[in-house]
Amino acid sequence: MELCDDGNTDDGDGCSATCTLELGWSCAGDAPTTCTEDCGDGQLVGDETCDQGVADNPPADGDGCSSACVEETGWTCTGEPSTCVTTCGDGITAGSEDCDDGVGDGAPDNGDGASTCTASCEDNACGDGYKVGAEGCDTGGDTAGCVSCVAQTGFGCTEDANFLSTCES
Repeated sequence: MELCDDGNTDDGDGCSATCTLELGWSCAGDAPTTCTEDCGDGQLVGDETCDQGVADNPPADGDGCSSACVEETGWTCTGEPSTCVTTCGDGITAGSEDCDDGVGDGAPDNGDGASTCTASCEDNACGDGYKVGAEGCDTGGDTAGCVSCVAQTGFGCTEDANFLSTCES
């Protein structure tokens, strides 16, 4: 007995090649049957990039996995059911992060003031040698081409891997 018939013999679309309902899907209607992912069941199927299951039932936005079971910006979700954590250092303040200035790798020793995403980004001061936020440059102090963290007219400033600026005319 057919439980669904979506008009093809493809597996992985909710209705199997043998016309049985696949785990993680709901199908409705007469042939052709329309199948949709069961967002909130903990199974990753179809276009879902995350599914937190009963931990997020009903599915809601703002916890890393959207109400449509799509990973939200600033988060990384893994597993079935999915566990979502913020991505510190990606420049997106999400979840319980106080700030995320996009600098660093989460190590507390990189000197950017927000390396663990729990410190205020305002800890980053002009002249500290780390170009972050709205700073146009930061050479560690006023230098030719970079004064008060503003690139001066006629100078081009670039940053090295440690976000220290070098300005040249």
